Amino acid sequence: MTAGWSKRKKNYYLYYRRLEHTNVNIPGQTLHELFDKVLMELSFQLYQIKVLLNKTKAMLAEPIKQKQDRTKENMKLLDAVNEKIYTLERRFMDNEIESSTSNRWFQQ
Repeated sequence: MTAGWSKRKKNYYLYYRRLEHTNVNIPGQTLHELFDKVLMELSFQLYQIKVLLNKTKAMLAEPIKQKQDRTKENMKLLDAVNEKIYTLERRFMDNEIESSTSNRWFQQ
């Protein structure tokens, strides 16, 4: 369909014309009302919305759990690295590691 404006005596009005059958013109207001009725029929009912909400919550629970598990694992790895850093700093401060060795490894 294609849309266009047509002028009556003083006012313009919207109309739609089918491309295959150009002799059929449909007033714009009529077509818009029919389209609104179709959209109302396509709207979800309350029980359908509840079903969709329950299913989406169930589907979202698994990725959230996986993200929490990855976060816990990353925190364990971070704690391990921080423990190694603390051990190295303690050894350096107790003069168990020479400063030249520490500087060489720090640059790498």
